[in-house]
Amino acid sequence: MTYLRRDDRLVRYPPDVAREYRAAGLWGTRTIPDEFHRVATAHPDRPAVIALDGHLTYRELDERTDLVAAGLAGLGLAPGAPVLFQVGNRLQAIVAWYGVLKAGLVPVCTLAAHRGHEIGEIGRRVGAVAHLVEAGTRGFDLVDLALRQRRELPTLEHVLVLGGADSDADPRGTAVESLGRDLDAHAARGVVERIQAGIDPDDVAVFQLSGGTTGAPKVIPRLHAEYWYNAAAYARSWGWRPDTRVAHLIPIIHNAGIVCAVHGPHSAGACLLLGTADLDESLPLMAARAPPTSCSATDTSRPLRTPVFRRRRRR
Repeated sequence: MTYLRRDDRLVRYPPDVAREYRAAGLWGTRTIPDEFHRVATAHPDRPAVIALDGHLTYRELDERTDLVAAGLAGLGLAPGAPVLFQVGNRLQAIVAWYGVLKAGLVPVCTLAAHRGHEIGEIGRRVGAVAHLVEAGTRGFDLVDLALRQRRELPTLEHVLVLGGADSDADPRGTAVESLGRDLDAHAARGVVERIQAGIDPDDVAVFQLSGGTTGAPKVIPRLHAEYWYNAAAYARSWGWRPDTRVAHLIPIIHNAGIVCAVHGPHSAGACLLLGTADLDESLPLMAARAPPTSCSATDTSRPLRTPVFRRRRRR
C-alpha cells in the first residue's frame, strides 16, 4: 500500500502565506526529526527527558530513537503510514514518539482512555497500519484492544508494545524497546537520514485529534514545519533556555503535551520532567530534579508575538 505524505485530502496553506512565513524566518525547511537532531547535536550531554522510570540525555535520546526508527523500517513500515499511539506518561513514550517520526511514520495521537469505538473509527479514517500501545496498564488491557483492532481494521498489520524488552516483553506484539538492537548507531543514523531526505517540511507529520465532544474525535493534520514552529514560538514566548525544566503531568501524547512539553522544551535544548497526575509520584520527582520552570496543565493560549502573526490577526 502506498501512503501519500502530501495527501490530496489536505487543505494546504495558500502559497503566499507559506512564503511569507518562511521569508520572516518563522517556518523552517527541516522536518521535525531533523530539527530535533540539530538540537541534540548542539546539547548532547544535557538532560532531554527525566521521567519517573528513567532519564536520557539528548545524545542518548537521539541515538536510541535512531535505532527504533531503523527497526521500524526493518519491519517494512513505509514512510507516511499512520501509527495509532495509546500510551501513558513514561520515558519510552518519548522514545517511541521520535522513533516513529524518524521512520517517516505519522503518529496518531489517541488517548490511553479511548476504547474500541474511538480507536476503530479513527483507525479507519487514517488507514492506520500499526497500533502502538502500553502493556501492563491498570484496569484495562490495551494490548488486547490492539489485537482486536487488528482483526477488525483491514489496514492494521502491526501491534507495537511498550513495556519491557527481553524476558519482560509482552509476547503478543513487537516490543518497541527491542527495535534496532541488532544495529549500530552509525548504520541507524544513515537509515534515518535517507528516510528524512524524502520528506518535505510541508508534509503531514502528526495527526492530532479534536476533543470528540460531539462524536468520535476528528483528525487534525499537523505539518512538519508549522508544527515545530508552533512549539518553538511557544518556548520563545516563555523565554525557555537550555537550563529550563518543564514539568508535565497530564497526558503527553496530546497536542498540549507535544507542543508545550516535548517539542517546545526540545526546541530550546531544555529538559522535560515527565510525571503523572499522581502527585505522590510526581512531586518527589520534581523536588529531586530541581524545581521546574513551568508545569502543565500549561497555558496554551499565550499569543505568539511575531510580526506576521500580529498582522494576520488584524486582517
